[in-house]
Amino acid sequence: MIFNQTVIGTHPAESGYIVECFCSGLEDPSIGFPSGSGRLVIEFPQFAVTSLEFEGKNVLFDPTGSEPEEKLMDNIKILEREINLKATFSGDLNTIGDGLSIQNVKNADVYTGDEPNFEVDSLFHTNRVSQFSVNLNPGEDTFLVNVTADKITGDNGEERVEEEIFYKIIPTDFLTFGDVSPPTSGIMFSGFDTFTKIEKTGFLISRTNANDIRVGRGETIEIFAGHNSKPTIIIDDTIPLDFYGAFRVRIDNKDIIISGSGGANIVSSSTSFTVSNNSIEIPSDSEFAEFDITCLLDENDLRTGFILGEL
Repeated sequence: MIFNQTVIGTHPAESGYIVECFCSGLEDPSIGFPSGSGRLVIEFPQFAVTSLEFEGKNVLFDPTGSEPEEKLMDNIKILEREINLKATFSGDLNTIGDGLSIQNVKNADVYTGDEPNFEVDSLFHTNRVSQFSVNLNPGEDTFLVNVTADKITGDNGEERVEEEIFYKIIPTDFLTFGDVSPPTSGIMFSGFDTFTKIEKTGFLISRTNANDIRVGRGETIEIFAGHNSKPTIIIDDTIPLDFYGAFRVRIDNKDIIISGSGGANIVSSSTSFTVSNNSIEIPSDSEFAEFDITCLLDENDLRTGFILGEL
């Protein structure tokens, strides 16, 4: 048997190789010399990340679902000092779109830059911030790559939170690597303040600005002065059905107004607070008074309003 090995491309670890052979057997008077040839082509799987989706501070403002069981605080995704990159992988072994080669992917190398066309340093990895282990099962082509704040720091060593950063991914196996992914970008959320205060008028509690999470995390929210006008808290109908917020008054020289907006009706459970024009006015001599706001639901778990009560 005679072998002839032909390398494809610059290196077999990157481009694979071909083995060609010719063989002949012993002479048989009836058939002569049996002989034949063969060609074995060995190539490494080709794979890539074809799309990349950012999850970070942006998911704080996502609406809840449309069904009552979906409109809950637990369904709000909160990522503090971390982000997810939802990577979609592609590639096949037999050029028939079987997608099998993506199961070879072992790691997702994450690179960062300051603009969408930044260069990936795949040689020295100067801008690689993470190498995330990947395990794709048959039938799966997406994977969440997680990056924490301590992996992304500036020249001064400080974590780059609350700053827009661009990301790209290179998928790798033990020997080879795929193409660079398209870029994506977003902001990593630094986290909520330890103590949340309301210090301005027109404070809107809404799903659109994530204030439902800020004031609904179980801590008592303190209300301070609103410049030269009455502090006003507005609540709308986009927040989860199980919202609950507790508040403490910290001023004694201004009334506080709580009102509904966008179909949110305000109801009072206290004789101290009366409702007028869908608003409640807490008098100026109520320093250190505490009250809460919760949802009022009917027998079908549909919201009919928000109820304000004394604590």
